[in-house]
Amino acid sequence: LIDLATHTAAICLSQHRQVQALRDSESRFRQLAESLPQLTWTCEPNGECDYLSRQWAAFTGLPAHEQLGYGWVEQIHPADREPSLFDGRASTESGTDFQTELRLRRHDGVYRHFDTRAVRVLDSNGRVTKWCGSSTDITERKQWEESHLRSQKLEALGTLAGGIAHDFNNMLLVIQGNAQLAQELLSADSPAQEHLIEISHASDRATDLVRRILSFSRPQKARHKVISLGPVVDEALKFARAAL
Repeated sequence: LIDLATHTAAICLSQHRQVQALRDSESRFRQLAESLPQLTWTCEPNGECDYLSRQWAAFTGLPAHEQLGYGWVEQIHPADREPSLFDGRASTESGTDFQTELRLRRHDGVYRHFDTRAVRVLDSNGRVTKWCGSSTDITERKQWEESHLRSQKLEALGTLAGGIAHDFNNMLLVIQGNAQLAQELLSADSPAQEHLIEISHASDRATDLVRRILSFSRPQKARHKVISLGPVVDEALKFARAAL
């Protein structure tokens, strides 16, 4: 009986130490989580959240305990909810770590982009017992990437427009040269003179258009000046008559 009591006491002491070690480990994790700028959290294997850091609560503007379980899902943008949950299930089933980008609603209703990652906590049999994750705000990076992409597209468009404008300008030179030559060869009272004058005016307008396209392909400081709208309206009417 003494041996049995000693053995039982040893088991109880070992279990107590294990429980205490687990509590100490969770306490250290929470202290570390609360010191990070990221939004940190832990979830059960089924995605049910059992811990949200104070940074998460401050960001969403809601108490952490109201978002435990599956309440945290309500903070995800509706368009990102199903893909994010699907990725989480896929990671659980495949035994891989979790990573996705999603939008979270801030306390003022604005959605911010987050890079969300989580690692698995495994038991002795290799089964997932918990997910430990963090969400990092990448909104500024996403905005810079989108701005950089737009800038690259505009640069490519400017290069294309510049090449087209140069080719078009070469054709205009041929049209203008032949129109002037035809005007010189024909008599001043020839009925064709009026049409040749219109060709010359249209070529001049096209040359101005080419100049504007080239200025778009090579951005430069704009120069503003006052113009009379009458001639502009007259030209627009001529184009409208020709189209109708």
